[in-house]
Amino acid sequence: MCISLRLAGDEGCFHLVSVYGPTMQRPETEKDEFWDELQTVWQALPTREPAWILGDFNSRIGINTAAAPSPAAEGVHGPYGLGQLNANGERFLHFCSEAHLKVLNTFFQHSADELTSWVHRRWGTQGMIDYAVGRATDWCFVLDTHSLPRAEVNSDHRLMVLKLRAAPGRYVRAAPTAPSDTRLPRLCVAKLQGEDVCTQYVKEVERLRQCAAPGFPSLSHDLYQAGVSILGTAQRRTSDWREGHDATLRAAAARRQRALENLRLSPGSQACLQELRDARHASRRVVRDLKARWWSSRLQRLEAAARRNDAATAYSDAKEMGRLLRSQGVSVEPLAASPDADLTAKAAHFQAVLNVQRPVSPHIWDEIPDLSSDAADISWDPPTVHELRRTIMQLSNGKAPDASGVHAELLKVFVQTMDPAGDAVVAEFHDLVQRLWRGEQLDLTTWHSSLLFSIWKGRGLVTDLDGHRGIVLLDVLNKVVCKMLASRLSELAEKHCAESETGYRRGRGCADALFLMRRLFQEWSCSRPTRAHGSSSLYVLFIDLTRAFDAVPRAFLWTLLQRKLGVPAHVVDLLKAIYTGMMTRVCGQRGQLSPAFQMSTGVRQGSIEGPVLFLLYFAVVMKVWRRRCGDALGPNHGVPWQSVVDGTLRLPAQLRRCATREHSFRDSVFADDTAIFATNWNDFCQMSELFHRTLRDMGGLLNASKTEWLELHSFVGVPDVAPLPGTKILKIAGQHISKTAQFKYLGAVLGIDRTCGVDADVRRRVSLAHAAFSKLRHLWRAREISLKTKSRMLLSCVAAVLLYSSEAWTLQYPHHRLLHTTWMMFVRRAQRLKYSDMQTLRLDNDALLTRLGVPSVFTLLARRTAQWLGHVARLPPQRPAHASLFGTIPGRAFPSASEVGAHCHHYTGRAKMVMQTLALDNWSESRLLAATLHVLTERECTLMVVLLCKWCPHCNKVYRHKGYFTMHCRECRAFHAPAPAAAGQSAHGQDALQAQQQNGGRADRARKPLVALSTAELTLAFVSQQDQLDQLQQQCAAVFRFASDNVFALRLLAAVDQWKTDHRPGRPHPLGACATAVALAMLFGISDAGIPPACNEEAAKALQTLAAELLAGEAAAVAREFSHCSARLTAKKEHIILDCRPTLYGRIFPFYNVLCQLLESFDAERLGRKPAGSLLRKARQQQ
Repeated sequence: MCISLRLAGDEGCFHLVSVYGPTMQRPETEKDEFWDELQTVWQALPTREPAWILGDFNSRIGINTAAAPSPAAEGVHGPYGLGQLNANGERFLHFCSEAHLKVLNTFFQHSADELTSWVHRRWGTQGMIDYAVGRATDWCFVLDTHSLPRAEVNSDHRLMVLKLRAAPGRYVRAAPTAPSDTRLPRLCVAKLQGEDVCTQYVKEVERLRQCAAPGFPSLSHDLYQAGVSILGTAQRRTSDWREGHDATLRAAAARRQRALENLRLSPGSQACLQELRDARHASRRVVRDLKARWWSSRLQRLEAAARRNDAATAYSDAKEMGRLLRSQGVSVEPLAASPDADLTAKAAHFQAVLNVQRPVSPHIWDEIPDLSSDAADISWDPPTVHELRRTIMQLSNGKAPDASGVHAELLKVFVQTMDPAGDAVVAEFHDLVQRLWRGEQLDLTTWHSSLLFSIWKGRGLVTDLDGHRGIVLLDVLNKVVCKMLASRLSELAEKHCAESETGYRRGRGCADALFLMRRLFQEWSCSRPTRAHGSSSLYVLFIDLTRAFDAVPRAFLWTLLQRKLGVPAHVVDLLKAIYTGMMTRVCGQRGQLSPAFQMSTGVRQGSIEGPVLFLLYFAVVMKVWRRRCGDALGPNHGVPWQSVVDGTLRLPAQLRRCATREHSFRDSVFADDTAIFATNWNDFCQMSELFHRTLRDMGGLLNASKTEWLELHSFVGVPDVAPLPGTKILKIAGQHISKTAQFKYLGAVLGIDRTCGVDADVRRRVSLAHAAFSKLRHLWRAREISLKTKSRMLLSCVAAVLLYSSEAWTLQYPHHRLLHTTWMMFVRRAQRLKYSDMQTLRLDNDALLTRLGVPSVFTLLARRTAQWLGHVARLPPQRPAHASLFGTIPGRAFPSASEVGAHCHHYTGRAKMVMQTLALDNWSESRLLAATLHVLTERECTLMVVLLCKWCPHCNKVYRHKGYFTMHCRECRAFHAPAPAAAGQSAHGQDALQAQQQNGGRADRARKPLVALSTAELTLAFVSQQDQLDQLQQQCAAVFRFASDNVFALRLLAAVDQWKTDHRPGRPHPLGACATAVALAMLFGISDAGIPPACNEEAAKALQTLAAELLAGEAAAVAREFSHCSARLTAKKEHIILDCRPTLYGRIFPFYNVLCQLLESFDAERLGRKPAGSLLRKARQQQ
């Protein structure tokens, strides 16, 4: 219900929307309908008139933003609240985040009684489930909101009060004054796409260089001056619908003003009043038409860019359109009272940050090993002209110009043109680089001038300058030289960095470090030590450094490069010349510049060589720390690991008889994000203290306030989150290090819960995906954008956020359901459909996916997992990612699945399931994996999710809970039970009647022949064919009864007795368990008896193939496949019962129909499916 209140002021109407949300017990479909309807109502309200949503949302959003695990609470949730976040609360926060709303209850400080909006009648539990929600732009109207705890109402809810200001005060800002010192205007480099313009520009530069002195400053000056004269300065794009329509808007405003003046002269005239109304309506109509035409042109431009596969233009336009929409009505709090004060505060902050002096221990040089021999293989010669040209072409287009106003596109013109004048400029630039490389002193004034831009990191308050990162815009000519230097230093870094260091290295990334951490956490939490005194806890320290890049001691770095790493002196002198005398100026929002200040420490953030220099510095830090740990703790500290040599995916229990390779994991490093782990508490404390000392001796500083550690217990351990009395407390240099249960490492959440942080990480990715989807809401609402373009934007901008680091997830059914629900909601909203429209148009999920042209989330997960597995399998064996995939922790045992609290899902099992579903036998060596993944069907990916749950073979329903599944099976078994055989009816007639009942009573449908399928065909497209699905439903389990004097049954009993005689207690059978012996005896018995005449030609051929494998000596291989089959033989008085239940991908399954037919030919009576009771009860019922 929506109420509109017309006020006397200029604010227009106050819109109040009253809601009542569904409770937690309501189905998900009803919740989707509620939020879709609320979103539709809210979008219909005018954006320029104040509006609020009031009511009972039946949602809990927690205490504050820091406690809420959902990133959607940022900017939505205030610092106050009650209770904890639940599933409805996450939906509520996602809605507020997409609509840019604020939960007003949480922004006003009150007592717990005044925050409480609902009290449980029986238990007296207090909660906050009634909220007042409003736009950020309407914040000036809100005075207060709270509940009245003393109000007498006959309800478990309390009366909520929202106080509003009728007419907020108007603040008049002073007109901005033009700054005295600003950056140079940008050049219109878009004109360089024409060949004539490029030729004119090259000629102009040649003319200017004839009368200019050689040097880098004069070259940069001439490049910019030629651009100003030929290209001109780029006009700032207003990107506004008013552009070009000033006359039309002025005419509409003049008409409205004349009508208003006429009404003032004749206050009671109805004609003048009607004239004013018509003028206002005409003015609004003109504005609407202009806006519609402008947005239509922008959307058509985006659509055209998407059709010609111009991704850069499409994504830049989408980003610009999203920025325009977000800028309308969203107020940003300034850092200071005026722009000049804001600029002064930023300059003072960064001047202190970029000039941090830290001491370096003089004794550290004795512990750093001499690594100069590795630099001899690297070419440190000056670059050639060909290398210079190649480096210039590698510069990125569309970047901001430097302090001299030079763009990268200006340099590329001289390489791309065929004019000899361009070669002359390149030759001059190469000559200057050669002289500088040889050590000559040249004027580098323009290289030492830079612009610094402050970028908010997205964490904390915007007004806190510690949450801002300074990015420096360097000289373009300097970038070319530094890029050639970085290529040589990267070769040196590859030789000195350990395998655990994955930052700024080719072929490595965040996924490698996250995969190692996930596998380490899962293997430890799912197992227990086998020895009595084995370690039961894994300790992990997540280290944060204070000003890691900005405080690197340069003098120590130059000496380290030349003295220990073997970098030639002329290269070190070149680096010194580039860094010595560096000056920068902070650039404001309007282009104003602060006074210049010096940058005396650290590597330059935003430069090309900066990350490589930090990588070399930190690699030496880690090398010294590892040597100190080895001297103090010995070689056995860290986490031991063993991986198989043959590169085969095996479960941990199957690694005991395989040849393995030993590893030891002690740390994981990505740039300055470092994690160290140990299995012994004393070793962990010493390793942490040694890291702090090593970092301090080499000029670094550990941030104790942001450094955290966690303790991951084994399967038998009890989690200990808070430092209770008597628990372990970690101190580094006398400072207390906080203990945590979850930590966000490289954008992913790691934790000590049952899922090792996967549950929190999935929910966090869902929240971030909602935020990414809301930023492009103008695209989803646009009718001019085709569904093909929307699908491309959805996969690239939303799916990439949703499934980040999903390669290392071990998902359970609730996670699959959450991801599937979220993805289908995105697919539905991208097509401008509500949940009710699906029922009206009779659209299911498959139809929605087909209509938009995107795969399901199950397919996306399978593709990413398969691609990651193929990538890791092709890595060298010494890589941590490869070892963690094909290995486990030695000396630990995994509990059985029947044990209480045991983990029923393992990453290796999930990976094998994906590979078997894709039928990739040689997936580790296949280079055509990407082409194979594109033909992956939806049913195959859905099968992987179905196998995780309880699946009823009678009605094809899936149940997550075991109790519900058992109750359903009792009812479903009674409904699908075969009718008792009539007098004189044979067993074959009873089977025919049973098949008729399973076919829905259609007697005209002939029974399909039992045909054996190959394993490749079965695993490739099993569920894509309905006949194979019917076979799985009909023959998932079978029970056969033999007479007590049956020759074949007696042969099986003899095989079991022989197995019991040869079996020794405590020693495993070489071919498996008793079930394997029964299966082998059955096959050998069939092969000895011969092929019965009842089998058709294909069945006989399949049986001969299986018998040939047995006779050829492949009994052990076949037995391992049969060991997955649950076969049991029991002698009960007058009959013998044989129960066979195959697995989906076992070798017996393709021949299962043939075996059943053969058993019937050996005078065995088939009793149908196995019931929930025992076999004896089943047999007695059939007598």
